[in-house]
Amino acid sequence: MSIRKLFDDIRSADLFNAFWKYPEEKNLSVLASRLPHIKSAKELRSAVAQICNYVFEENEEGSFLYTEAQNLLKHAEAVVEKALAMASVTGSNSDIISIKEEKDKNKFVVWENAVINKLCHLYKESLLAFCKDMPVYEIEEHIKIVLYGRRQAQHSALEESAH
Repeated sequence: MSIRKLFDDIRSADLFNAFWKYPEEKNLSVLASRLPHIKSAKELRSAVAQICNYVFEENEEGSFLYTEAQNLLKHAEAVVEKALAMASVTGSNSDIISIKEEKDKNKFVVWENAVINKLCHLYKESLLAFCKDMPVYEIEEHIKIVLYGRRQAQHSALEESAH
């Protein structure tokens, strides 16, 4: 699964801007586009922190997005600290640089997957919270909008009412 495609799909399909609105120029696709160039867990933590800080600036403390960004930032810090602690325990001055690079790459993949999983989890949680008190019909309509876009969902609704 391509992280760039995943985040672009989430961003482009997400029409629920009232509950999931990252500013256009600092949204998840920015993080996705930077991932291929990021070489360490610290750099990825920095990219996540930049996005979260922008969310903090744009939203009131205590709001859903503010809290969600805080949780993501805490998770990022914890995962990086754990990765760095593991690196210092297992790391040794090896003459073979390629082995160290391979270990670093593996640690980065573990970190990257943790961030992807956390973002997906947060997105799923926000979607569940958003739909929790809605009638089934409304949830179905929102799912159609997310999957097919607003116009396509309206078109399929017209087709269903014609039958």
